Amino acid sequence: MSLVAVLLRCGLLLWLLSQCLLPLQAAQDDNSASLSLSSVHIATGLWPGFTEPDEQGAYFHLITLLFPGETQFKVSYTSFNRSVQMVEHQQADMVLGIGLKDSVGLLYSALPFDIDQVAVLFQPERLQIQQPHDLTDQLIATQRGYNYDMVLGISAQSYEVDSIATGLNLLRSGRVDAFLVEKAELHAKADIKLLDGISIVLLGGEQIYIGFANNQRGQELKAWWDQQFLHYYHTEQLQALYQQYEEMHLPELSRYQ
Repeated sequence: MSLVAVLLRCGLLLWLLSQCLLPLQAAQDDNSASLSLSSVHIATGLWPGFTEPDEQGAYFHLITLLFPGETQFKVSYTSFNRSVQMVEHQQADMVLGIGLKDSVGLLYSALPFDIDQVAVLFQPERLQIQQPHDLTDQLIATQRGYNYDMVLGISAQSYEVDSIATGLNLLRSGRVDAFLVEKAELHAKADIKLLDGISIVLLGGEQIYIGFANNQRGQELKAWWDQQFLHYYHTEQLQALYQQYEEMHLPELSRYQ
């Protein structure tokens, strides 16, 4: 076989190989394009110390640790209910800090990243509460959208309020028997004068997750987040982050394996 013929045959083989690789490369390009991390839209409530208006706080610190440094975040600050609804309606990519009972239309991160400390407030001269069962048949106030009565398995008539101040005023005026609230948020938002003479008892904890839109992008973001969180779980960076924010609690991984 002549040298020219050999070169032509090698050239043909190389061309055929390149054509076989084109679909694989295209698929890889499509996958990387489908999970663009250049911009991520987050919906969240405003929680002092956790989600500050300037994108500071414990939750944003965690997000910036896990996401690439070049990621730009579009943050919609709104009420807790509205932030959940935005992601359910696919108007945002992810919502921060939701419990398993807060939505049936979202994709949840595989692991929780925080634990809410659920507290009950009551007037000790009217009743004594040490456990959730003590609230049976009482009239209680709860923060709108937080579902702490469901989390604790309480069979009681509940009244939703839009603010901690409203809940405390209802309690102090005797219009409700008890008020369920998240401990860290209570300490951050409550007027200290309104807590005078009020007993505060921790009743339990609720695991807190990231919620993702139930679409292809949400599925890919969830898979990416799950991998990143698991990767960082035992690292010094993540441990140091949780030590910096004493009100944020890192769940024990062994409970979810």
